[in-house]
Order: sequence, then C-alpha cells, then structure tokens
Amino acid sequence: MDGQRLHVRIAGSGPPLLLLHGFLGSGESWAPCLQSLTSERTCVLMDLPGHGRSAPPPLPYPMSALIDDIEATLARLQLSEYAVLGYSLGGRIALCLALSRPDAVTELVCESASPGIVDAAERRDRRAADAEWASRIEEVGMQAFVAAWEQQPIFGSHENLNAAARAEQRRIRASTTASGAQWALRELSQGRQPALWAELGKLRCPSLVMAGAADRKYRALAERMGGMIPDAEVRVVSGAGHTIHLEQPRAFSRLVLEFLRRRASNNERRMDVSSGMAVNA
Repeated sequence: MDGQRLHVRIAGSGPPLLLLHGFLGSGESWAPCLQSLTSERTCVLMDLPGHGRSAPPPLPYPMSALIDDIEATLARLQLSEYAVLGYSLGGRIALCLALSRPDAVTELVCESASPGIVDAAERRDRRAADAEWASRIEEVGMQAFVAAWEQQPIFGSHENLNAAARAEQRRIRASTTASGAQWALRELSQGRQPALWAELGKLRCPSLVMAGAADRKYRALAERMGGMIPDAEVRVVSGAGHTIHLEQPRAFSRLVLEFLRRRASNNERRMDVSSGMAVNA
C-alpha cells in the first residue's frame, strides 16, 4: 500500500516546524499566527485525513498508520529532523510522533492537548460520547453538526472573537468531510486511544506545553504534563481559552518562537562543547 496521501503547504524560511491542527481544522486554521511563525521557521502545514485538502482515510486507519504516513510525507519532503507544534487532537498526534520518532522530533509544542484518559469508566463514557457525535453527522449533516459542536462550553471564549473570525472558523470546520470527521471521532477518540501519561517520561526532546487561562481542564492537564515530561516548560496564556492561536495569536506566536529560539541556542552550545570548540560565556 502507498499509504494515505496528506496535503501539505509550506511557507516561510528557517528550520522546519510541522503544524498539526485540531479536530475539524486544517492548515488554514493557523492563519492568525502564520505570518509571525514563518518569519523564523519553515512551516509545514499538514491537513489530517478528511480535513482540509487531504482525502478521507481508508478504513480501518489507526493512529499507528497515521504516524507512519506523516513520517512518509515528511520523508518525501526530505525532512529528517523537525520541530512539531500540535493543537488539541493535533497535540496528541504530536506526542505520539515525538515518542515514536525520537531521533526526528527536535522540539515539541503542545497547545491545549491531552495525553489521554486512564480511568476505564471515563474511557467508556468518552467512547460513547464520541460515537454519538459521529452518528449525529449522519443524521443532520456537517453544517448542523459543526453548529452544535461549537456550542460546547470548551469553546465559550470564542464569544470574544469578532464575527469574521468566527465565520472563518466555521467555514474551515464545515469543509471537513463527513467521513473524515467520523473517523477522527471514532478511531482517534481519547476513549479508544491508549493513554500516554506513563510514556511522557520517555520524551527526549525539549517540550513547551501551553494552555489558555480560561480553559480550566486543559490548564490543569498542562501543569500535570509539565511535571512529568523531563525537559518541559509550561505557559498559561491569559485572555485565551482552548484555542490560544486563534484568541491570542500574538502572544501565542511570541511564546512559541521564544521557546524554539532559546532551545536552538542551547542545542548549538551543546554541540560546540561536544566538538571541543570554544563557547562564549
């Protein structure tokens, strides 16, 4: 099999940064912060299967196959090392990628991400809830599904966005194929995927874990993750909820670039020391 073909768009210059959007998103979701990020990084904007311009996935299509296809796509682009930035579902995929490809991922940024659910009852409830959402797509179609999805409390802070920004996000979400949305809900559900909490200590790359101050659930998750990842920084962004890159794009971009810049500088110093070259104090 040739694997799933994933659409990518490349913008900017500098070291590569892979951007993985969340559920119902696409590479276009990063538009509010893209100008800042591309000033220092070559951004690889990837559409997940059935999202954006990527075709719906073949079924069954587990997380392991997705990780293989992401890696194959990057290999075709001749990228053997890269930083990864993932939001929400994309953050969980980024965690899987960093754990399975430790020699390739140089830095990891997780925005509003969860390593998964450990409790068996919570996992069962989450599977049932996601399955219900997937069934709703069949009943009402994508437009009505997206309208209902946006009414969840986790997106309450979107009320502070202007009408144009809200309309653009709805357009991007509604462009997701029904089969792509159903696949993500059923196969990538936190109730189905293995929890990664016990694996966090194995992460080898420097990591930045971000959450919005108004997002209580993911703020707590970020603080817990930061205490378990060996080389992690935690940043809580005021004036933002679940979608920091959309609600506070300037602060988001600044924190991401500062982290990447600082870590790149540290890596250069370590390389200089290991090669015996003089290092300025």
